[in-house]
Amino acid sequence: MSNHREPSTGGEAFPSRLVITYMNREYVVTPERPFVFGSSPDADLQVTGAWISGLHARIECAGPNRRFELVDHSTNGTLMQTEDDVVRRIHRDRIPMWGEGWLGLGAPLDADTALRYSHV
Repeated sequence: MSNHREPSTGGEAFPSRLVITYMNREYVVTPERPFVFGSSPDADLQVTGAWISGLHARIECAGPNRRFELVDHSTNGTLMQTEDDVVRRIHRDRIPMWGEGWLGLGAPLDADTALRYSHV
């Protein structure tokens, strides 16, 4: 994997790609296009489950520094566990994605069903 980083206006470096790992497959998210996941066949990553909405959430690059953000559109929310082991619940809101972590769609985090994310 490449360690290419984009400079921001403040002199800090932000990753140019985000990798989502689910069921032993990797999906690369780039700043150019939002990445949608949910139970719908229209999602970029289709994830099925009783608590998962059709177009559950998306990841996009936003703001002047082009940071990756999780944007939840779901009925049941999304849980995000970051590398500091803090778990946050996002429901019809957005939150910056930093470092590495896990996403649980509509239900508690579970090693068998969670999506892993990491910046590259």
